[in-house]
Amino acid sequence: IFNEKKVDELILIDIEATKNCAEPNYRKLKMIANESRMPLTYGGGIKNVEQAKKIISLGFEKISISSAAYRNNNLISEISKEIGSQSLVITVDYRKSLFSKEYNIYTHNGKKKLEIDIFEFSKSAVKLGAGELVFFSISRDGKMQGYDIDFAKIIRQCVNSQISFIGGAGNTNHMQELIDETGIVGAI
Repeated sequence: IFNEKKVDELILIDIEATKNCAEPNYRKLKMIANESRMPLTYGGGIKNVEQAKKIISLGFEKISISSAAYRNNNLISEISKEIGSQSLVITVDYRKSLFSKEYNIYTHNGKKKLEIDIFEFSKSAVKLGAGELVFFSISRDGKMQGYDIDFAKIIRQCVNSQISFIGGAGNTNHMQELIDETGIVGAI
């Protein structure tokens, strides 16, 4: 269906893989890559360079890491050296604090709050070799009321990298607003 709709890129994220300490399902990923006529990105359960290389060898253009990047910053540079920064995406799940203006990073499907500064981590990830950052707003997901424009503006000033945002879009006007307010970014 995505081929027929002429989708320009598809991102597949296994949100249970890390939580369940599961390996990526290489057989299924190979089947998807064989059927796809668009660039593919996969994330979920990637913990080392060998897994990243294997996924790229199956026909995926990019891999995305999240939890593993927080546990081991060297993993970003190791993967980047092996597959190239253009093929490494760091996905950052975040939520704005209800009682302050802080933005906090979360893992494990939004259940585990990390004591890592989101802005410092983002800058560091780019310096270490991440070619793209994807920011997922946990609190806006599914609400269809628009993106977190305030956060997008701040992070856009903070890092010089390809950036995409997930969470909040209810229509194409929301996507246009994000682009108008922040410049060229990905709106997912």
